[in-house]
Amino acid sequence: MEEGEPDDRILREREFRRSTGIKIADFEFEERPVELEEEIEIDEAMGEIFDPFEKSTNNPGAILSDGSVITAPEMDLVTGISIEGERRVNWILLVSMILIYSAISFQIGTTFDPFLGTLLLLLLALLGFWFAEIWVPREDLNLLGVTWAIISMKVLYGLAIELRRWDVIGNDWGLGALLLFLVGANVLVAYRHNHDAVAAQSTLVLLAIGSTAGSVLGEEGVAGMILISTVLIHSLALNRSSGN
Repeated sequence: MEEGEPDDRILREREFRRSTGIKIADFEFEERPVELEEEIEIDEAMGEIFDPFEKSTNNPGAILSDGSVITAPEMDLVTGISIEGERRVNWILLVSMILIYSAISFQIGTTFDPFLGTLLLLLLALLGFWFAEIWVPREDLNLLGVTWAIISMKVLYGLAIELRRWDVIGNDWGLGALLLFLVGANVLVAYRHNHDAVAAQSTLVLLAIGSTAGSVLGEEGVAGMILISTVLIHSLALNRSSGN
């Protein structure tokens, strides 16, 4: 064996061991821009749901730093069902309220004496007008306020009939005059709250007066009341630019 052979073998082994390692620097990397496309799945049944924590001010429902909202959020299915359910409940409450108020007025008219009955019916009517004054200007409670105005006028018409039954009004002429006065007040209330439904009530009452005027005024009275009712209906429609 030659003298340099052991040294050469050791050097070859060391060189072999070094060559087995992988140097990262030997690789060349090419940077490519990666576009991340975020796919947002929208549930068509639920619709787009407003995220209150989103920072963008352009999206519907975004709240600015001062607390204002530029664009209202879109209505989703749950909100739509809730609003529709609330609307139906409100209609049920309105019908129930009319029936209960009418029943109370009827009970007062048939149970109490003329003085106390008149006082209670006037209080009911004033309470309804007060509710109308509060709720009609509010957009979300406008229908409720208009309903109270109609109910209050209905109570006053009923009071006029009860006064005739109680003999406070001695004849049908007095009853007719009082009903015509209330019809005029009904028209003023309609313009006060700017609603066609209240105005329509006055014309319906006039037609009802006309149908019973025959017992006092005969055929001429019926024709005259129907003529007055027709003129009032068309005058209100023309003045209010409404076909209701």
